[in-house]
Amino acid sequence: MIPADQAFRMREIEKEWAFCQAVRAGDFLFIAGTVSWDDNANPTNLGDMTAQMRAIYADIDASLKHYGLGPADVVKENLFCTDMDKFNEAFHVRVDFYKGVESPATGTAVEISRLIKPGLMLEIEMIAYFSK
Repeated sequence: MIPADQAFRMREIEKEWAFCQAVRAGDFLFIAGTVSWDDNANPTNLGDMTAQMRAIYADIDASLKHYGLGPADVVKENLFCTDMDKFNEAFHVRVDFYKGVESPATGTAVEISRLIKPGLMLEIEMIAYFSK
């Protein structure tokens, strides 16, 4: 069991599906694959990669801030999308997230056939480091 002070935002969907949005392990923060959905796991921003990407980065930013971190503390990012062309069109949202960061995170972006729910176009997971 993960101590409550090390897990962030145990919403009902997370309890039901048995996962945490973010978990601290030592000097690292692991942020679960994040998608554009509401608290009931209903996909949001259907058909709009840019809007889904904005929603995802907003959720991730909230997780980072909860732990006193920000984009500069992210060391690894994995992105999974269902349409690489649409992903590339929306990539400016990612660039904005890391704006002003001298050394952005390493990253991997891959196209996959589908995500956990129909209508979801993008999932992003991250690892951040507590360097202070």
